[in-house]
Amino acid sequence: ETSRDNERRQCLPAPVTIGVLLSPKPNPKSPEIEQLLSAGNVCFNLSHAAFALGFAASWTNRWYGFDTEAQQMLGARGGERFVGFVHIGTPTTTIEDRDRPDLTKVVTRWNG
Repeated sequence: ETSRDNERRQCLPAPVTIGVLLSPKPNPKSPEIEQLLSAGNVCFNLSHAAFALGFAASWTNRWYGFDTEAQQMLGARGGERFVGFVHIGTPTTTIEDRDRPDLTKVVTRWNG
């Protein structure tokens, strides 16, 4: 297997892969951090929508999401960058839940 085949298999593991771009615009009412968070929420909501329709989804971002040349090859224009790739397809296995942190150790309450 060539490295190109390996990358293709990992980049396109599902029938549909949606690349989500951040294309920040100067806006005093919406600073870039809020635009970035909104783009991340697009990925999150695409995943939820896929699951709601009976599909499986995985939101990833690999090296090509951080490499300027790779991003340009995938269609990003000046100032844009990928915040993630959402892979959507028909589930073939049942995903088992992972261990979750003890909330009493990671959550604090503000009593102000």
